[in-house]
Amino acid sequence: MQDAFSEKRGPGPLDEDMAEVAASGIWVCELATQKLRWTGGVFSLFGLPDDTRLDRREIVEMYCDHSREEMEWLRAEAISRRRGFSLEAEIQRADGSRRWMLLTTRVHCRNGRPTHIFGSKQDITDVRRERPSLISFS
Repeated sequence: MQDAFSEKRGPGPLDEDMAEVAASGIWVCELATQKLRWTGGVFSLFGLPDDTRLDRREIVEMYCDHSREEMEWLRAEAISRRRGFSLEAEIQRADGSRRWMLLTTRVHCRNGRPTHIFGSKQDITDVRRERPSLISFS
């Protein structure tokens, strides 16, 4: 049986179809190399052409400071504890515009060791704009 996270397999056509329906994309990061694989929806969310060479360090810099710090801390905890997390994160796209996404992750382990972190990124910018402020003043 082939492992779903083998080097030869990335997100496939069904993943692309499901992601399009959800206005989101699927992503995988191989922990040993930090190599990223994305479906088209993630490229669109970040405002990058589908053939962009992905470098995780450059992608992480696209997260706004407050979101980057929280994402990196949660990511390290998730890998350490072998558990996923969800986060609403703000990014600055290649064209300079800002978007909000719901980042949902899981950790894949092989023989008890984390090998991949993967999940979805869903554009929630419109939801964030329409959501009433959670801050109230008395």
